[in-house]
Amino acid sequence: MPPARPVPDDDSVIDITGLFERLAVANAAPPPPPKPKPSVYVESYPGSGTMIYNYNYYYQEPPTLGATYGEKLGLTPRQVTWLDKFYLPTNNTFLAIEPALQATLLLYLAVLPALDQQLKRTGTTLAKEAKALEDEAKHIAYQEGYWYQNHNRGGKAGTDIYLAIFRLCENALRLHYDYTRKGSKLFPRQIARLEAYFQQQLGQRIAALLPTLLPHVPPPGPEAELIFNEQAPQRWKPYFERLTKLLPAKVPAFIKAVEQLLKANARNPTRENICFEAAKLLAHPDREAALRMYLRYLHDGSNWVHIKPKTLPKGLDKVLFLQTEHAQRFTMIVNLLKLNDDRKTALEKVSTVYAVERKKIELDMGAVQAARQQHAGTVELLNAYLQDEPAPATPSATTPATPKKKVKAPALQASAIVAVPPKNATAKATKAAKTSAETAASAGPAFAPGLGLNAVQQDLLQLFAARKLALSQAEVEGFAKRRAALRNQLIDGLNEACYELLDDVLIEETADGYAIYAPYYQKITA
Repeated sequence: MPPARPVPDDDSVIDITGLFERLAVANAAPPPPPKPKPSVYVESYPGSGTMIYNYNYYYQEPPTLGATYGEKLGLTPRQVTWLDKFYLPTNNTFLAIEPALQATLLLYLAVLPALDQQLKRTGTTLAKEAKALEDEAKHIAYQEGYWYQNHNRGGKAGTDIYLAIFRLCENALRLHYDYTRKGSKLFPRQIARLEAYFQQQLGQRIAALLPTLLPHVPPPGPEAELIFNEQAPQRWKPYFERLTKLLPAKVPAFIKAVEQLLKANARNPTRENICFEAAKLLAHPDREAALRMYLRYLHDGSNWVHIKPKTLPKGLDKVLFLQTEHAQRFTMIVNLLKLNDDRKTALEKVSTVYAVERKKIELDMGAVQAARQQHAGTVELLNAYLQDEPAPATPSATTPATPKKKVKAPALQASAIVAVPPKNATAKATKAAKTSAETAASAGPAFAPGLGLNAVQQDLLQLFAARKLALSQAEVEGFAKRRAALRNQLIDGLNEACYELLDDVLIEETADGYAIYAPYYQKITA
């Protein structure tokens, strides 16, 4: 319970210093014990059984706001009087949340003294203005054919006027808390025309005071946030809009903020839409994070959320799935998730969607040995003729050089010559000689014309060749900036251009940067 506050000598002077700071203390205090019920009056009649009769037991007036919150919030007698001007409106989901109700009451108590001081400077008071507006309310009700039943709304002077001020504070606090559900009207139907006169006399002054007081209102606590988001399912949208400014530079910070937003919307029936919108934004900067967020849209951790879920926009397919294999792998993960409800395992398997699988080449050793035995004689004969001849002795100055005799090499059998080279060996040797000649003639390697590589892509591949087919992320990023290109688009473009020829990814992302498989590089060079 907050400490007792001294009552000022002049009760018309309202001290609002620390008014909102006491709200946190009041919320932390344990609730007061319930008041005991009055004893039941029992009267029995001979021969007719027992009859229970106690009018006050069954017809008790609800406790006033001043009696409920006066001691809890440490209010002055004048503040208690202002709270007792009206009964709390019923069927109000916003005021049914205790922190929201207490914040509205304190905002109302902060507005009244400031409003009263402004009116005093103009030669009037809040009480006089409330009395004049109440007289106008009676006149309007009479013109509309109704009897002015002020007693049904509190029974005290100015009830409708003070309740209208309270509702203005409530509506301002709804906007301050991003609670967009519509609030109640200021006046009942019988005196609805009073609103124009009220706005002219008091409403405009209150609208100018509220922006200066709202920053002092404490934000709602975690429990209040959960209730707000449950009652207003679209409340997350303005929060999410602010998070989009973190992308594309701060992907981890964005994901962490989305996690916190999901936690605050744990009771929101449409919370999975947060994951769907986050997945769309993450597609370009981080494909794996986008797929994980989409899985969270499909599955909330305990069961499958949608019978017919939304699919990501078609324009993102080319960004998320560079190859048909990628889409097939992710579809398999989604189907398994739908069957076994194991979201944790599904999220872990996302990393396998873009994993590069090396092709395995297995040799038939039996066939290799048979080929060796079949051509053993031919190979030995060729080796004998291909051996380098010994260097001739240098003739001395006194010994005349002896003319060399031409020696004719014995003709090889046709069968032996045909059996020596393996299949396509001559074509490969010719191609290798041609490639070697072109490489020596130019500054860099020439690439297969069918790939359609532009100058920037060719320069990047030559940079890979100069660095032994491995570059760090910083080197690729620096190259991309110098050539006014984007690193990811440059890598993805090369992989797409070479995929049809290689049937695999050319540039693979490693822990330190990027690397190219040497046989693949040789294959794309002309």
